[in-house]
Amino acid sequence: MDQDFYRNILFNGPLAYACHKIIFGPDRTGIDSMIAEANGAFAAICNLEPALIENKRITDVLPDLGGQEKDWPAIMGETILKGTKKEIVIQLKTKDVWYNVQLFSPDKEHCITLINPIKKPHSQNRETPDKEYLYQSLFDTMELGVIYQNAEGLISAANPAAEKILGLTLDQLQGRSSIDPRWQSIYEDGSHYPGEVHPSMIALKTGNVIENQLMGIYNPVTDNTRWILVSSYPEFLPGSNSPSRVFSTFSDITERKKAQDALYESEFRFREAEKISHVGYYEIDLKTNRSNWSDETFRIFGMNPEKEKEPDLDTILGMVFPDDLGMLQETYERCFREKRVFDLVYRLCAKDNVLRYVHSIGNLKFDSEGLPAIMFGTYQDVTERKLTEKRLTESEEKFRTAFYLSPDLISITRLSDGLYVDVNHAFISKSGYTRDELIGHTALELNIWAYPEDRQALASSLKKQGFAENIEATFRLKDGSTITGLMSAGLLEISGEKHLLAFTRDITERKKIETSLRNSEELYRTVVSASSDGIILQDKDGIILTWNKTAERIFGIPADQVIGKTSLSRSFNTFKEDGTEFPSNEHPSLVTLSTGMPVKNVQMKVCKSAEEITWINVNTSPVFTDDKEKPAMVVVAFSDISRLKLAQEALVASAEVARSIPSGLFIYRFAAPEQLYLIECNPSALEITRIDYEKNIGKEFNETWTGKSAALLKKKYLSVMETSKPYLGTDILYEDERISGIYRVSAFRINEKTLGIAIEDISELKITENELIKAKVKAQEKEALLRTIIENAPFEIWARDTKQKGILENQHSIDHIGTIMGRKPDNNGVSDEVAEMWKSNNERVLNGEILNEDCIYEIDGENIAYQQIIAPLRKGKVIEGIVGFNININERRKAEEEIRKLNEELENRVEERTFELKVANKELEAFAYTVSHDLRAPLRAIDGFTNILREDYEKLLDADGKKVIGIIIENTRRMGTLIDDLLAFSRLSRSEMNLSVIDMNQLVMQVYNEVTNPVHREKIRLISKKLPSVVADNSLIKQVWINLISNAVKFSSGKESPEIIISAKKTDNKIHFKISDNGVGFNMKYAGKLFGVFQRLHSVKEFEGTGVGLAIVQRIIGRHGGTVWAHSEPDKGASFYFSLPDRSN
Repeated sequence: MDQDFYRNILFNGPLAYACHKIIFGPDRTGIDSMIAEANGAFAAICNLEPALIENKRITDVLPDLGGQEKDWPAIMGETILKGTKKEIVIQLKTKDVWYNVQLFSPDKEHCITLINPIKKPHSQNRETPDKEYLYQSLFDTMELGVIYQNAEGLISAANPAAEKILGLTLDQLQGRSSIDPRWQSIYEDGSHYPGEVHPSMIALKTGNVIENQLMGIYNPVTDNTRWILVSSYPEFLPGSNSPSRVFSTFSDITERKKAQDALYESEFRFREAEKISHVGYYEIDLKTNRSNWSDETFRIFGMNPEKEKEPDLDTILGMVFPDDLGMLQETYERCFREKRVFDLVYRLCAKDNVLRYVHSIGNLKFDSEGLPAIMFGTYQDVTERKLTEKRLTESEEKFRTAFYLSPDLISITRLSDGLYVDVNHAFISKSGYTRDELIGHTALELNIWAYPEDRQALASSLKKQGFAENIEATFRLKDGSTITGLMSAGLLEISGEKHLLAFTRDITERKKIETSLRNSEELYRTVVSASSDGIILQDKDGIILTWNKTAERIFGIPADQVIGKTSLSRSFNTFKEDGTEFPSNEHPSLVTLSTGMPVKNVQMKVCKSAEEITWINVNTSPVFTDDKEKPAMVVVAFSDISRLKLAQEALVASAEVARSIPSGLFIYRFAAPEQLYLIECNPSALEITRIDYEKNIGKEFNETWTGKSAALLKKKYLSVMETSKPYLGTDILYEDERISGIYRVSAFRINEKTLGIAIEDISELKITENELIKAKVKAQEKEALLRTIIENAPFEIWARDTKQKGILENQHSIDHIGTIMGRKPDNNGVSDEVAEMWKSNNERVLNGEILNEDCIYEIDGENIAYQQIIAPLRKGKVIEGIVGFNININERRKAEEEIRKLNEELENRVEERTFELKVANKELEAFAYTVSHDLRAPLRAIDGFTNILREDYEKLLDADGKKVIGIIIENTRRMGTLIDDLLAFSRLSRSEMNLSVIDMNQLVMQVYNEVTNPVHREKIRLISKKLPSVVADNSLIKQVWINLISNAVKFSSGKESPEIIISAKKTDNKIHFKISDNGVGFNMKYAGKLFGVFQRLHSVKEFEGTGVGLAIVQRIIGRHGGTVWAHSEPDKGASFYFSLPDRSN
């Protein structure tokens, strides 16, 4: 099986697959892990794109696993070292789904996790049903806008903040719906915000909470658009699934949005400026070795700021071009030593494999001890500038070389006065003047212009169009003789001053030849007639005008039978190399007439008869007259290459060299001593070697081939001529001024005077071969890894093709059901019922379904439970088979059964204990009633009779008697209070808690106002910081605050300036509240008595009370799952703390 097959199974299967690279510590314990690869099913569990998972820890992509109290790197490391297979059941709380995680190791560095969903295991704890949250808004005091809308979406109520933000009164708002177009609502991009998608309308329609929706809304009072952040919350009547109304809250964030927009625009302009200037900012903390980069710096270093983090300084230095690293380090050291700015340019091997030139400017920040702490500065990508400078230097060098070595006469003269500024060697050589005689003088001084009208034609052309092209002029040399030149000139600017650059080609000899040809047309006709090449002339319509003797011989047709016809006449019997006829748009002469371009080296087959075939090589050239764009005629020249074709065919027919024949063929003539002259070559040879046919035909081998390997090749070729033994395909590295690459060369002797050389460019083939070898090795490695994973999986894996024949199985599958390779379900040795079930399941999956079912197999007389997962094997959208996973869940089933039995037993115990608790509670209630009734009756009698005694006999009593009566009444009242507090304390354990969201800020102020009077409040300085809301029993928490605030008021009342501070903070899923006063305080060695019933640290004479208040506080907070504690010093006040669970989430 190839790698793609196994990869398809893992990556397209339903199991969540991930391969983790484990990092071991010194004691070979796993200390960290990184995800090397994962499939789409794993990414779906993580709710992330697959590309964002790689190189992450498993707890990074599945945060719930971090709260499982499991050391996942250690567990994976142990799996690798022991070669064991683990199975862990976990719950992802964010999805409320239970998963089975299987771990096993394919090698010594990787651990595989396979995750599949399972049914929720039975729990030993029962969750209490969710309570509906009660929300109460303080309309008149809150800055948040609030509106209520009924089930039809009509506004029924709004608070003052809503009126202000919307610019409408309550009367104007009532009865209006969110769909009303008068709102003029808009999206952030300025487009219309339809009322149908308003959060309140969506909440009413779906019953879902819609939060933090941004919209702009027109305010008629301020006459502008206000930006608001809207959240809508549906409310339901008991037993109803449809909202009865919805309330929406919104805050005015107009000013914040303006600031955000301004900040975004500023940041955008800064980033754009960075991009345009290619300048990026950096900062490196030299103590931590970490860096901070701007986005453009990431781009310069070939990195993605959205996917990668800033590297440390060592990594940055590792990307510097090796030859520049020493210079950079020396610059850094000088900067550290001299404490000055550094500025240098160096090369950078960026992460995207691009070599860049970087201009770095930087400085240092030093700490209080004078040591370098931070390096900061800029990087600028100056690659284009450096390359441009390099190209400019090369261009100048090329121009200078072309200027001085050109065979044409080139001069530069100053336009203002005509003085020669520079001339090339050809100008000096041809004119006969020395450089000193020319530079600083004009052409008029030297009398170089033979005819003034030629100079005038040049000046006129320059004045008219700014340049001159192909002006024919006569020039006088130093010795008085003249030459004819074809002159072209243009203007250029040197040091801010205009100059004239002139090119003059000596056409004296050409003019003589033209004159000679014009004077001897008969001689021209004779030359054409005597040419060994066929030459014909056709007019603009393709009509043949001339037909020489060679053309008659090659085609076997006299001139008088073809003149007046076109090239498409069937009498010519010409065909392409593949035997098809030439269409009109491809015939060489007609192509030249239609395009005005010459056609080179087109091969044609001429069939004079069925037995007699001649091969010709055709070249065409256009002839222009007055019309420079459309040819007036075309000259067609063709040569007989039949022998060359026969030589090529002989080469193909040669069995010894057939396997090494490339597409290029050269024919050389052998001549003593050891000379090889090029006599013919095919077009492919010209294309491969870039040899100019006209310049090299007839040349000796050494003149044509000049590379380092040429001499060695010539010896081989001469050996072929001497021994007649072919030189068969050898791959050589050849390089000269024309070509460079790897070529396969063969040579053979055609006859004793002729040598054939075949050449083929195999550079790309060699590169492809190397790449294929590397790809094959890598594929084999990956296939081995995938095969190891499948073989070591702790469950059965199998696969079938579209005909249901087995194509893959691991050992677990073989051990269970035997081999399925090449077999269909009905010939696998199973019962007909099982075979039919397999076939039915397979057909469903082949139709695109994914099966995930539990089933029972009988193995050795025992029923074994399996989880069977079957999924399609896809290649793109095409299903090419199925893959199955049989997971033994027998042990899991047994464990679930045990848990079920334990739960039943636990439920019975809970019922028994609950019954006992109810009995105890009834007894406690009876006791409380007895205490309340039996103790209160004597107290009421004592209090009543004492009051009668005081009212009726007060005059008979002396001062001591009256005092005794007062003491009796006070102690009777105190006893009553003790009984009340004791009963309240006993009820705390039995009263039912009603949880709701409590606004602690509101509750604290309410209690403070209840337990104090105006005199207290005027004297006490109360500081209540912002408190978070909690989920708790409102009446119980209120009693906590009553007891704590009353104590703070009571014990600080003796101070001249009483002060009470109330605050809170959140830590570790807890909310901690604190109330402090500056009262009398207490000694911490008695802190253990604080929360006991009837425990007091101060006498009744000092401060009244029963000693039950703090015990009540501790009992209430304990019932909520919290704790209470205190801290104090005598005469320095006291601080009381209590914590509650954070149930806000």
